[in-house]
Amino acid sequence: MILLVVLTLIFLVLLLFPFLLARVSLDTDKVHSLVVKNNNLRNPRYFSQAFIALMERGLSTYDGSGMIRLSKAETLLEPPILADEVDALVYAKRDFAPARAQTFAKEIYCKGDARLPAGTALRAIACLGTLTLEEGCTLARWADAEREVAIAAGCALGISVSSGQLLRLAPGCAFRRLYAAEIVVGSAPDVLNPPAPPLCKDILRNPKEIEDLERVEGSIVTMHDLVVGEYAVINGSVKSRGRIHVKKGAHILYNLIADGDLVLEDGVFIGGVVFSQRYVYLGPSCQIGRKGRIKSAVAKCGVTLAEGCRVYGYVSGELECASVEADAYYTLISDKF
Repeated sequence: MILLVVLTLIFLVLLLFPFLLARVSLDTDKVHSLVVKNNNLRNPRYFSQAFIALMERGLSTYDGSGMIRLSKAETLLEPPILADEVDALVYAKRDFAPARAQTFAKEIYCKGDARLPAGTALRAIACLGTLTLEEGCTLARWADAEREVAIAAGCALGISVSSGQLLRLAPGCAFRRLYAAEIVVGSAPDVLNPPAPPLCKDILRNPKEIEDLERVEGSIVTMHDLVVGEYAVINGSVKSRGRIHVKKGAHILYNLIADGDLVLEDGVFIGGVVFSQRYVYLGPSCQIGRKGRIKSAVAKCGVTLAEGCRVYGYVSGELECASVEADAYYTLISDKF
């Protein structure tokens, strides 16, 4: 009889052990899923800085012959350039402003300000001043400026566009990666600067909705789709295994992370990193991060930036990324709720 009882107990322990282990593992995963490593970032201006260093080494021995030695001998042209299609490196000692649209098959290095007219097609450009791309320019790879970058509507922005100061992007552009101390789409409203309280360690588990005007003193971890109500304040981070819909005027003081889509309405403030395994939609007047603190809005699939939103740092998506007008934004997300 005793043996039977012992065997029964052993059977029950073995039967329940996988479920107990899974529960402990799930709880542990929820707690640690909010940790984001902010010090593991690649240099977003690497292409430009490496190219400038290479050009400066070549220019130090350049004899004015029209051939420069980089990793190999390259043809070098200086403005004015008359050909419609330019298959050579371009070096502008001062400002660079072609009179008409041209095609530049190789890199451009400008030591002053650069303005490329509407319809220009270029491979890449590094600029030590300001950079302006007028309507309908097509970039194959990357563009970078030490000072402000201004992008007009209808531009296709290749792999990467970066700025040492401000990147101003019009609606109607397609991109893959953006970086600047401040990225603004169209005309953005005043900067939002809510106070950053100490990170609360309390965790609210598995809610499906945060009510309008509700205040949560801590972080949220949920297995469900989550709706954050209008003007709600969360003094922590938010993590969902589903999608997250953040309504008008809500403030999340730290990170916002989801396995599904992230949809933000107008006037939402996120103080930390925004990340989705699918798509990120940033509505009009949204703000990601604070001035002087580099954050990111990253999606595994794509990012949509509505007119008036502002991001301090990185914007990146691997598939469909675009800037859109405010009215078009709400049409785009109408089936996301």
